[in-house]
Amino acid sequence: AQEGLPVELPQEAKIAIAKQAISLIKDGMVVLTGGGTTIIELAKLLPTQLEATFFTISPFVAIELAKYEKIEVILIGGLFSKNSQVTYGGAVINQLSEISADLCLLGTSALDPESGLTDTDWEINQLKKTMLSSCRNSAVLCISEKLNTTQRLKVAPLENINYLITELNASDKELDEYRVNTLKIL
Repeated sequence: AQEGLPVELPQEAKIAIAKQAISLIKDGMVVLTGGGTTIIELAKLLPTQLEATFFTISPFVAIELAKYEKIEVILIGGLFSKNSQVTYGGAVINQLSEISADLCLLGTSALDPESGLTDTDWEINQLKKTMLSSCRNSAVLCISEKLNTTQRLKVAPLENINYLITELNASDKELDEYRVNTLKIL
């Protein structure tokens, strides 16, 4: 951080990202979410009167979403990853492939201008690919410390993602390399 500027804590950054992502969610939508702390923050901050259907692979996200009277919550079940804390496996991928969602909200392990969205775990990688193909629009929620990093398994190129949401200002120079035709930065 530059001298004199406040350093944003990871929790504050995740809340800022969640607030930006909420702007994409409208009444009547079908939304598919991954797991992770930023998605959980988003679930805590949704408008109380939102009417939508949420499919999720995260029991923790489902618990937060269940607190809303007008949100239908569908938890997709399967094997449970103790590390990622989401469901995965063939049964989950089969269920995901039958969904046609308006919006997919994904957290990430790594995002890079050239490598795109990458991950380390083969099963989670397959899961994220299926989630992206089950949605009309997709948003990657990425804390800036994970930008310009790569993992060994490719999930998707930047061109396959519609929105990138970080805690940075959308015009921040650090995001310049992510400005591809199809990707909107919030």
